[in-house]
Amino acid sequence: MRKEVDQKIRTILSEMTNQDLDLLGEDFVLTRDLGFDSIRFIALIVNIENVFLINFDDKYLSIDKIDQYSLLLAYVCLMVSELKTNDSQSS
Repeated sequence: MRKEVDQKIRTILSEMTNQDLDLLGEDFVLTRDLGFDSIRFIALIVNIENVFLINFDDKYLSIDKIDQYSLLLAYVCLMVSELKTNDSQSS
């Protein structure tokens, strides 16, 4: 699942920045390496929420919590996993 989530987030980021992110590992920083500002972060969060059908918890909406790609990826993976668990329990 992590690889699939990673690929989808990278696709979103590539579309937003017009950059090929395949050469970047998981240790890049969105503000430093991709030039993200607060407006781009808002757009990124909206895109991620729409693609994965998740909602970011308010405490994770600050840039310092999701500026490092590996932290963003881990958070989205956790949310997707919880969503799948909740869906399977309600079925």
